[in-house]
Amino acid sequence: MKAFLNSAITAIHFYKRFFTPFVLSLFFFNNLAYAQNNNPWSLISASSSVVNNLSESPSLHKEFSNTTIFKLQSFQLQFLISGSTNHIKTINFPMPDGDFQEFVVEESTIMESGLREKFPQIQTFVGRGKDNESLTIRFDFSPEGFHAIIEDDNETVYIDPVEGEEDDIYKSYKKNEFLSSNHSEGLEEGLYEMVSGNNPNQLLSTQEISIGNQLKVYRLAVAATGEYSTFHGGTTSSVLAAIVTAVNRVNGIFERELGIRLILVANNDKLIFLDPTKDPYSNGRGSFMVSQNQSTIDDLIGFDNYDVGHVFGKGKIGNAYIASVCSTQKAAGASGTDNPIGDAFYIDLFAHELGHQFGAHHTHNYSCLRNAATAYEPASGSTIMGYAGICPPNLQDNSDPYFHTMSFEEIRNFITKGAGKDCGVILSIPNNTPQIESLERIKDLVIPANTPFQLQGYATDLDDDPLTYCWEQFDLGPTGEWNQPSGNAPIFRSFPPKKSGIRSFPKIETLVSNESEIGEILSSYSRDLNFRLTVRDGKGGVSYKDTKIKVTDNLGPFIVTSPNKNLSLEAGTDFDIVWNTGGTFNSPVNCKKVNILLSVDGGFTYGDTLKLATENDGLERVSIPFNITQNARIKVEASDNIFFDISDIDFAITPPTFSFSVEPDSNYICIPGTAVFNLSINPILNFNDSVTIVVDTLPGGL
Repeated sequence: MKAFLNSAITAIHFYKRFFTPFVLSLFFFNNLAYAQNNNPWSLISASSSVVNNLSESPSLHKEFSNTTIFKLQSFQLQFLISGSTNHIKTINFPMPDGDFQEFVVEESTIMESGLREKFPQIQTFVGRGKDNESLTIRFDFSPEGFHAIIEDDNETVYIDPVEGEEDDIYKSYKKNEFLSSNHSEGLEEGLYEMVSGNNPNQLLSTQEISIGNQLKVYRLAVAATGEYSTFHGGTTSSVLAAIVTAVNRVNGIFERELGIRLILVANNDKLIFLDPTKDPYSNGRGSFMVSQNQSTIDDLIGFDNYDVGHVFGKGKIGNAYIASVCSTQKAAGASGTDNPIGDAFYIDLFAHELGHQFGAHHTHNYSCLRNAATAYEPASGSTIMGYAGICPPNLQDNSDPYFHTMSFEEIRNFITKGAGKDCGVILSIPNNTPQIESLERIKDLVIPANTPFQLQGYATDLDDDPLTYCWEQFDLGPTGEWNQPSGNAPIFRSFPPKKSGIRSFPKIETLVSNESEIGEILSSYSRDLNFRLTVRDGKGGVSYKDTKIKVTDNLGPFIVTSPNKNLSLEAGTDFDIVWNTGGTFNSPVNCKKVNILLSVDGGFTYGDTLKLATENDGLERVSIPFNITQNARIKVEASDNIFFDISDIDFAITPPTFSFSVEPDSNYICIPGTAVFNLSINPILNFNDSVTIVVDTLPGGL
């Protein structure tokens, strides 16, 4: 009861702005009810005035067309997160489909004790799905509101306040359905190399690595310009809450990807400036702000009291000293957008510039501030250290929240062998790293030019953590147009990690559509293609292994030519599958056998094997199975290699029909004459049992 009372008193203190206590007994009755209900959210009806107001606003209608609106009982949530004696809580959170997902959560503070004691109302938490551990959540909660990100390998979901509405009205929405707004467009980034920075050519040389049983903790100091503070409410508490939201979001990535945790320093509140006319920053001029930030943080909290510093402003700001953490320029980082909230700010700017400070260079291969030694991503790139959305031709509008394997190498090298090892604290964590099975079966296989292929890997984890897989091309070459590569230029983009260790090149959606896609083109000339498989356990455990395949333009392409028309094939009938071998049965490809597979979902999955290890001679008769569909496709794949092709358009598989015919269909005779009729029967699925024929309604006398 004492623990309950303490939690209740904490909740009263924290949420005094949300209610006025009436009677102590009423308070306890209400909170006993809260303790029995772990869902503080309620769905707001589509016909409610809140939703109608959003729908009627031209500026908000498109933004909220793919969101679901909920009301949060803030007091109940505070009671749930503070009312458990074992620090582990089970709480429901709203999803965009209107349903709720249950998570097991615990507090994960990102503030030093001195700062936490001054602002106890600002709290941060992490959690995993109760019934689905591949789902993760990170959220912060303060008098300024609630912010959460829910992730798995398929999608990212945000829960954020609905701006301009009453307290406790929130939107739950998917990242890939939300209106994209890249606030970095037009940014001219300023980068400054530290003399002691990484040489990308002298990085981790091993072709495989595993990390994950240690966490490196760095003290982070984040300053705020007056303009940023005005945007975020104009009080020290409200601005610090906004900073916590940003750092909490980025921490989730740095911990998962790099084994790095960032903790806001005890006196971070001293770095928050509320008046734009009196702060020490030239807001919007990043090249000035980085040096101003270094002197400001050193003066206000002391050089020895932090490991890395940054300043948030408003406007197009993106500047950083590369590999500067722990150095004399460790606070030389600045980020800002016109609307400094959301992943366009947290990931595209803050995580990107912080990545520079931890030693990472740009990874995109197009001309915008390209770094030749690390340009592993085609076109604009799509990972954190690329230039998605601001360097046409763009792979996409915004960066995906993970680091390319090259960035991983640079940052890990910096914090273990470079200047980044000279500060911070190492914590041991109870985690086993994923173990990737050998990729030798793939190494040095030769495939024909202009032919799709598929890579597959598998890993195990002693902790049974849900693993994700990411195949990335790992080649450097000349810059140029994405569809006119030369030499060893990267031609395959990186995609976010997935639960499956299989990746098709190009992705199956591109093949099914028969269209080309920027960042995924097949090699038309002989070359080597190097790939790296990175496996993550979501807890800082990361392993990778490399492999290489060869492309030859002396053979191929390998092409399925039939069925490639809008056909309708009857189940149970035979049909000839035809493909152009492209000479792939010859050296150096040496593909002697192929498998023939059937898809019934338009070419996305192939669950039926029609022929296994048949001759690679370009022709095979198959029996059409009893899988009725309008969306069938054929796949012919090498049995002993990784290349394949699929048919270009869907065809139909129809139910078999039974037919019965008589010839002639009529005849005239006189008794006792004789008439002969020929009966023809087309059976179902080669049925060959006896058939009994009965004739009735004959004329009298017959």
